[in-house]
Amino acid sequence: MACFTHCLRGATSEMPSSGAALHALIREKTVIVVAHRLSTITEADNIIVLDQGRAAASGRHEDLLRSLQQYRNLWRRFAETGAEQT
Repeated sequence: MACFTHCLRGATSEMPSSGAALHALIREKTVIVVAHRLSTITEADNIIVLDQGRAAASGRHEDLLRSLQQYRNLWRRFAETGAEQT
């Protein structure tokens, strides 16, 4: 696991910072993203919401906002605290 973590950390440090460049890099690829900031995943084709290690729901950002109270609460909390700007 140490090698994987190191390789991943090295790979992500070289990732482009602009949204357009990142989208070009991952176009037509399957990418698994573990996000601490919800703004990182709002454009994802499929978001899987985990609750205590189990998949609670999946879908697009807009769909989850409408259908899953847990996701809606997370989004509201991040938006209200300004955490999305960090």
